Amino acid sequence: MAVQLNISRTPVREALARLEIEGLVKRVPRRGAIVAPVELDEVDEIYELRAALESLVAKRACERASEAEIEEMDAVLRRAQSCLEANDLDGNQRSTVEFHRLLNRASRSPRLIELLRTLEDRLVVFRYRGVRYPGRAASAMRQHWGILEALRRRDAAEMCRWVVEHAEEGRQVAIKTHLEEARSRRLG
Repeated sequence: MAVQLNISRTPVREALARLEIEGLVKRVPRRGAIVAPVELDEVDEIYELRAALESLVAKRACERASEAEIEEMDAVLRRAQSCLEANDLDGNQRSTVEFHRLLNRASRSPRLIELLRTLEDRLVVFRYRGVRYPGRAASAMRQHWGILEALRRRDAAEMCRWVVEHAEEGRQVAIKTHLEEARSRRLG
């Protein structure tokens, strides 16, 4: 890696050590560092934690988001909706990730945001697969619009309901795609 990146070995070692601490890389004797596989029970736990943390984000954003931030989220969701209608799933995903980033920022909770980022790092593959799962992108858009409308009304309870539904459906899709991939590896 150091040769490919044209840098010394020290920063590569440090980066791999940090990724190992975060659970993203695993060292295997005589093979080196590999991307750590995400186990099914870990997926389940991460989505449960995500629902709890995003509920707290929702409550705080209801109290703290400015009207300008809400309008910015609206613009991002409109872009995501346009991408979805054009069957641009990558564009849709980029916009919905941006929506979550803006929502998190509106909570004014840096430590909470950092915890969520750490969880999301473990789920990046599942999010990529999930948006391509039949019906998931459209369902996620409906949930995002529900979250935004609850935020506009400053209805924290309703917003939390949408956030939990969104995380729970994401969990179910992640589990299905994980099992499908495992089955295809066994058969392939």
